[in-house]
Amino acid sequence: MSTSLEGEAWPMLAIAPPRELNEETGKWEGTHSIAVGQTGFGKTFWGLACARTREFVIAHDPKGTMAEKKSLPKKEWLRCTTARQVVRAGDKGQKRIIYSPDRAELHDMETQANLCEFVYRRGNTFFLLDELTQLCDKREPLPPLRDCLTAGRERGIEIFACTQEPVFIPNKFLTQSRSTYVFFMSHDDHRQKVSGFVPVTREQIASLQKKQFYTYRNTWRGALGPLEYDPNLQEVFKVESLAA
Repeated sequence: MSTSLEGEAWPMLAIAPPRELNEETGKWEGTHSIAVGQTGFGKTFWGLACARTREFVIAHDPKGTMAEKKSLPKKEWLRCTTARQVVRAGDKGQKRIIYSPDRAELHDMETQANLCEFVYRRGNTFFLLDELTQLCDKREPLPPLRDCLTAGRERGIEIFACTQEPVFIPNKFLTQSRSTYVFFMSHDDHRQKVSGFVPVTREQIASLQKKQFYTYRNTWRGALGPLEYDPNLQEVFKVESLAA
């Protein structure tokens, strides 16, 4: 296995999604990422840690759990319950927004599409999705979300998509993500799909403990891990693998 990293511990930013310099335009562009794993095993925790390295963030919080986390400074984050509030706050320059819609608005695909359209038009945004399947219709991403994925990098848009059900997400989110973070999954069909895109075995995925993960960039020949993030030290360190 060969990656660009050596050692047993790294600064958090070395593992977080990278930004890349476009040599033609001279501008820094975002890169997309995906985190897969069962609820409660750390993918949202890691996603929020990565979001805090960016200046402009919109976090899509369908379960309403992000806004309740004590680790998020209340002064930095504005919680909105409607897409209209998100748009107004974003237009006024609010840098970090958590969007926690009620069930009716969450299942209104037109409203969700309008939110994704706002992100696309706004640009320069780290778009954290706590459950990707909520923004997909019949396993296809809403059109404005697809635009963010396929044409958003040049606009400074970075999608960080989380899902506990990778079997039900479009493959393009796995193929177009620069970074993939793999947490524990109990169902073998989910593990099998992920191992088809990432050089991590089903057995390695099954052996992960809470907050442990493998990471892979599509410029690497192999995955790195298992890893764990220490928020106090702002470091990611390697832990002993339990896989045979």
